[in-house]
Amino acid sequence: MKRADAIAVLDVGKTTARVVAVTASGEIVFSRRHSCNAQSSGGPYPHLDVEGTFDALCDGLATMGREVTPLGVMPVAHGAAAALLNEHELALPVMDYEAEPPADISAAYDAEAPDFTETLSPRLPAGLNLGRQLAWMQASAPGLFASARTLVPFPQFWAWKLCGTAATEVSSLGCHTDLWDPREGRYSSLARRRGWDRIFAPMHPAGGVVGTVTPDLARRLGLPQGCPVHCGLHDSNAAAWRCIGSGDGSAAVLSTGTWFVALRPGGVADRLDPGCDMLANVAPDGTLVPSIRFMGGREAAAIAEPDTLSRASASAMGTVLAAGAMALPCFATAGGPFRDRSGTIIRGDGLDMAGRAALAVAYTALVSDWCLERLGGGNTVYVTGPFAGLPLFGAVLAALRPAARVLVDTAADGTPLGAALLARGRRGGGEGFQIAIPFDDPRLAIYRSAWHQAVTSR
Repeated sequence: MKRADAIAVLDVGKTTARVVAVTASGEIVFSRRHSCNAQSSGGPYPHLDVEGTFDALCDGLATMGREVTPLGVMPVAHGAAAALLNEHELALPVMDYEAEPPADISAAYDAEAPDFTETLSPRLPAGLNLGRQLAWMQASAPGLFASARTLVPFPQFWAWKLCGTAATEVSSLGCHTDLWDPREGRYSSLARRRGWDRIFAPMHPAGGVVGTVTPDLARRLGLPQGCPVHCGLHDSNAAAWRCIGSGDGSAAVLSTGTWFVALRPGGVADRLDPGCDMLANVAPDGTLVPSIRFMGGREAAAIAEPDTLSRASASAMGTVLAAGAMALPCFATAGGPFRDRSGTIIRGDGLDMAGRAALAVAYTALVSDWCLERLGGGNTVYVTGPFAGLPLFGAVLAALRPAARVLVDTAADGTPLGAALLARGRRGGGEGFQIAIPFDDPRLAIYRSAWHQAVTSR
């Protein structure tokens, strides 16, 4: 018999998209992953292949539909994209946030962007500030931009593709976009001055239902007629919601993947340093979430082959420590506290495949530790996402942060699990995590000190 108690989550990241079915008990009963978001250079600016991604998501939903009758569909996505819409189609392509705007457009944007004190959103490279993307889109095709009917953040674009209803949501607007004033709970001065606030779709709660899957699409995918479509939210905030809901600032969440995002739900913003890629995200309920991030998955892939990370073992880490091999930031320029530096590896020539994997784990754990320290630490750290499934990562991070409990997600799927909770109107409480046993090697403390000294002296 088909399962009939699951929420179907569409999890669209920068490099992969997934369809995940999550039951009320938090069991994942279906998961299908696709590569996505290939960049196209045609048109007015580099953009994402959203139609190819949607086709892949539909294939996943159709396959899932043979095993699961979903109670609803909930989209989540990264926060650095938006879609300008006409009634039934895109008015302009969805920009790739790694695209570099022309120098004159960037300079003009920097001159008018809101101050950090208003938006708690730092100046970021390329198109990571969504406001910079909109300025480029408007300058590239002013007529098409002016004639568009509405504008939606990226998570809500997928809801629109499913049900035809355009919506906007606060966690999607409040993640380094320059478009939201999180303290006042309103659009930023830039969004109001440019008139973008008037074309954003109506605001809805992340877990609310904004429509139903269109009848033709439901028939094609084998979904029930009238299948609800939820508004959706920003992916890192979904992961945080799974762990501790809004939180009180006493615990931190480390969401891992292409981006590593450390968050303090319920924390205060007085420690934020925009020069270190620190910012305030916004939880689905509108509360501030002080955050810091770096492109950990991308950087790990520059140090070791991604499919070899599972080979990182305690003995391989011992080899890294004995050799004094170190990876020093930064291996990705799209963001992070060390984005103005060029990554290098020292004393790593003799490492085999497992050793390189351990070096990548050590590097991401050290930068994570550095970020958590800047954020104020937290007496508990919840680790979710793909790196939570690497035992050595949790063990090394726990050893680097002996004053905190480090808890790793046993499912390694915090984003879809948090999104499914929200779709059911529930808050997370940290269920499904286990304590990471610290990596036991006294050389690690010496290694940490040497790494910090090397980083600060560069």
